[in-house]
Amino acid sequence: MAASALPAYAAGIPEALRPKKRPSGLSAQPAAATASEVTSSGLTHAVESVNVPGDSACIVHNLTTGETLESYHGDHPMAPASVAKTMTSMYALEHLGADHRFQTRLLTTGLIDNGVLKGDLILAGGGDPVLDTQDLGELAAQLRAVGIHSVEGAFQYYGKALPETRNIDPGQPYHVSYNPGISGLNLNFNRVYFDWKKVGGKFQISMQAPAGRYRPGVEIATMEIVDQSESVFTWEDRDGKDVWTVLRSALNDDGARWLPVTRPAAYTAEVFATLARSNGIVLGTPEALDALPGDAYQIAQHESQTLDAILKDMLFYSTNVTAEIVGVSTTIKLTGQIPPTLDVSARYLSAWARQRFGMKEVDMVDHSGLGDASRVSVRDLATMLNSKSAQVQLHPLLKVIPLRKGGKSVDPHHPYKVEAKTGTLNFVSALAGYETAPNGHKLVFAIISNNLPKRDELTRNQKEHPPGGAQWLGRARYLQQNLMERWGGMYKP
Repeated sequence: MAASALPAYAAGIPEALRPKKRPSGLSAQPAAATASEVTSSGLTHAVESVNVPGDSACIVHNLTTGETLESYHGDHPMAPASVAKTMTSMYALEHLGADHRFQTRLLTTGLIDNGVLKGDLILAGGGDPVLDTQDLGELAAQLRAVGIHSVEGAFQYYGKALPETRNIDPGQPYHVSYNPGISGLNLNFNRVYFDWKKVGGKFQISMQAPAGRYRPGVEIATMEIVDQSESVFTWEDRDGKDVWTVLRSALNDDGARWLPVTRPAAYTAEVFATLARSNGIVLGTPEALDALPGDAYQIAQHESQTLDAILKDMLFYSTNVTAEIVGVSTTIKLTGQIPPTLDVSARYLSAWARQRFGMKEVDMVDHSGLGDASRVSVRDLATMLNSKSAQVQLHPLLKVIPLRKGGKSVDPHHPYKVEAKTGTLNFVSALAGYETAPNGHKLVFAIISNNLPKRDELTRNQKEHPPGGAQWLGRARYLQQNLMERWGGMYKP
């Protein structure tokens, strides 16, 4: 799909409010102090390319006037990590609307005759990013409520309302739960719960889909304990299942952890069949559908929370799978077509951001920021955050970021209030949002630190706990805290 064709949809979108240039003649001392903060942070490294001015960039605006107060490498494209979710949130809010709800439906092609469904039963996903087992259990209970006791036809499921992907970023470790697959039918943030307990010297293990009062077991993901392996976890896609192994020596006597699901639609269908059985309705082996039959009609449905509530939780917990599903759903609404991949959908996000807010250095490969090839400048982020639409729609959804005494312990009585989105990958740290002084004076800011050469050196197995990663992240966050402190105290009305 040609990139030049992407912006065509945007005709008529109004221009964004852009930050005003800093008036000439003002002292350069504040910006020099910021440069000193960055260079003394220990985050920089020698780079050969003249196109890479440094590893950190930051900008701060007066929110009321839009004046740019300071900018350090403000136009340099940086990997934004999860700060990208602020862009995805605005993208969704402006096209889907804050009141949008996602639907998961039960459809049929037959009639109900004396409690018997004389046709196929179809579980049809509508891209609900927060559907869980409790919700699915309530949907299964609706079958009995409409008078169905058995199904004569096939049990089918439809997950093609969104493009099906096995994971968000193929370069991540296999076992990290924040990197699952997505589809139009999703469950429990597309994670499976691996539980183990040592009894009589032997491990008892299970793979479950728990939520609320339900804890159904699953077979689409299996686990085997092994005595020898190069990795704590290994994963293989075999016969339509996630086949896992775990190193015995890595397990304590009992514990549990979430693992990613790479076939979310099939996973959801299996769990639904189990929940239907608990209601006395036995369904056949789930069969995937590529398209919904034209004569199918609805007999039950589940509706999600409103989009603004979903986004508030996404921004708080930084849920990657929610960002991807919401972002792709927005692209579908915008274009009327299902994008083949996440990166194609992300191109529409980038094109929209350029036209809607005048952003220049934005090039996204996904909607969550998990892929480290995404780029955006801090000036672009601040421009979007400074817009009236972001102040009204996005600002109330951001979480409070606690400031610390001397960069260490949290100060619950700190006079400045920061509401922002954090972003963290290995050797990538970002913070963008709003700072409010006790007198009500407001700033908008964006700070990003990258060491992508160091990140590129990591093997797949090192990415969960990278050597030197914790120390680098600590320095990045210390820089963010120092800038918040200084800007809050320096820039007053």
